[in-house]
Amino acid sequence: MAGIIPFLYLIPAAGIGILWLFARKESLPAGDREETKGFRGQFAGIGLFLYRRIPYFGRRGRRVRITADLGVLEQRVSSQDAEHLYYADKIGVAVMLIFAGSVLACLVSVSARQDHVVENGAIGRKDYGRGTRKETLVYRAADDDSFEKEITVSVTERRYTAEETDRLFAEAAEKLPSVIAGENTSLDEVRSDLKLVRTMEGYPFAISWKIGNYSLLHSDGKLQTDHIPTEGAVLMLTARFSYLDRQWEQELPVHVFPPLYSQEELWEQGMQKLLQQADQATEHEAYMKLPQTIGGSDYIWSGKTRDDAGLLFLLILIAAAGVYVMKDRDLEKRVREREEELAGDYPQFVSKLTLYLGAGMTVRNVFGKLAGDYAGRRKRGGGSQYLYEELGRAVNEIESGVSEADAYEHFAFRCRSQQYIRLCTLLTQNLRKGNAELLRLLREESKKALDERMDRVRKRGEEAGTKLLLPMMLMLVVVMVMIMVPAFLSI
Repeated sequence: MAGIIPFLYLIPAAGIGILWLFARKESLPAGDREETKGFRGQFAGIGLFLYRRIPYFGRRGRRVRITADLGVLEQRVSSQDAEHLYYADKIGVAVMLIFAGSVLACLVSVSARQDHVVENGAIGRKDYGRGTRKETLVYRAADDDSFEKEITVSVTERRYTAEETDRLFAEAAEKLPSVIAGENTSLDEVRSDLKLVRTMEGYPFAISWKIGNYSLLHSDGKLQTDHIPTEGAVLMLTARFSYLDRQWEQELPVHVFPPLYSQEELWEQGMQKLLQQADQATEHEAYMKLPQTIGGSDYIWSGKTRDDAGLLFLLILIAAAGVYVMKDRDLEKRVREREEELAGDYPQFVSKLTLYLGAGMTVRNVFGKLAGDYAGRRKRGGGSQYLYEELGRAVNEIESGVSEADAYEHFAFRCRSQQYIRLCTLLTQNLRKGNAELLRLLREESKKALDERMDRVRKRGEEAGTKLLLPMMLMLVVVMVMIMVPAFLSI
């Protein structure tokens, strides 16, 4: 059953593959766009297929607002094509993430189940100088499937049987008591295993140990808890430092006490002892043979499987949902940026319009000149501006036969701002009824636009001040701590 789990993660990928077969006939709009090309374009086709067939994606309330936003941002394609492409890419990216998560989760799960730790009942030992290998193993009774336990085993590296390294004996001897104490505060009260190290970091020599009473302490530092009296006992440790033909010995008195273990800890201690015995018996071999029979019961060993595929797949599903939601947020942000840019360009636009009308040009000619100047700047590498893009669109409508009044109304509608609606109302009234005071009204509108711009700048300054309030308060707290702490310490 466990071997099937990795392939369950492939179910979403298989479902997406089936969707791709059904979606192959879908024709994406705006075929020259990045969203419709390559690998991403294949998933965009699946997105369009789902959008056209699942009612949820076409909810009218939200769809109307998104369509209106796309209408002002995507002017080179029809509103319907822009809507289809937007939802196709939005859904397609989410599906692509789910597909990738499904495949990755399967690969991770398969990799996690490849047990390369235990082979033929043995654990591979690291080669000379490669350090100790630690593995978490699972052992279970061969005749009882319900019995299964985990245990961590340390397999020492393959050791040289001859010459070791050299160091200053006296310097190492000063540090040795604190090194071998392990979790104990000192050697005067030892209640947990000692670390009878064979080498010390930074000191290239070999250390061998002579224990005064092996019934109390094993050669590897493990306490022989069964033989330690309740009142404790004193034993003598002798550390022998070796460097070629030179040797130096250090005697260390150790006062050992019996630790208190739970039943589970006693079981683990027994297993650790067996594993350590197996380790020592084969320390010059490439593998450590694991005990197969313990206390008359047979056990089966295997490496612990760590399968993070489910978590990975869950995270990618969350990411896919986040991408789907953030796509709308991104669209809203782009619309807000467009509105802010149009509002910022409005005072200058009204000033130019007033200047050119005062020079004797018609509104139509002014629109054409401003749009033409903008097109020239774009050819020379200038940046795009939403206002002049809309002006160019209005000029194209007029040249294609749309009346000036309708073109100005369309221009104001696309700008979606009260300022532009107010301005275009003046322009259309001038066309239909004539208005000798148009220049005066435009000058007043220009002054009003500048005042509104100053109000917006002032409001942004206030918002910036509010955002800086929290960092300033944090800085004040830091300064107060820096002043008060030394003052208190000096008392």
